[in-house]
Amino acid sequence: ICAGAVEFYNTTSTGGVWSSSNTAVATISQTPALTGVSAGTTTIYYTINDSRISCSSSKTVVVLPQPATPTIVPANGWMCSNGGTVQLSTTSTGGVWKTFDNATNITVNPTTGLVTSVTDVQVTTGVRVWYQIGQCQSEHAMLGIMPKPAPITGKDTICAGAVEFYNTTAT
Repeated sequence: ICAGAVEFYNTTSTGGVWSSSNTAVATISQTPALTGVSAGTTTIYYTINDSRISCSSSKTVVVLPQPATPTIVPANGWMCSNGGTVQLSTTSTGGVWKTFDNATNITVNPTTGLVTSVTDVQVTTGVRVWYQIGQCQSEHAMLGIMPKPAPITGKDTICAGAVEFYNTTAT
């Protein structure tokens, strides 16, 4: 479970009470909704008390940290097509960078967060990239891809005083 997330637990027994061994890590209500509070490990218990004895079932739960929101350089999140890059960073550790949509237009280095455009396609609807620790995802960084202008055509060398016209087929 992720810090800040809610997960529902169940048992076929009735008449018991839910509890957490470490409420700084996770709390559990009697509904029973478990809420991740902070990274760590806790044990949740379902205890049936009777005048003769108290019996419990337990489950160890690991709460993972919620990854920090990524920082984008350049801050506007745009890159040029065919080799343009955007660098993502986070203060979180222990995770990987991921993407799922428009993945044919970019590559993401899972360790460094370097995003590279690999096609000449313009993407204005946003390429989503995030940092993930276990199943916990950061907020998505929305990136855009702008096509590079077409190559410039014209002579490589001209005479001093001469006039040469250069062209590109970009639209």
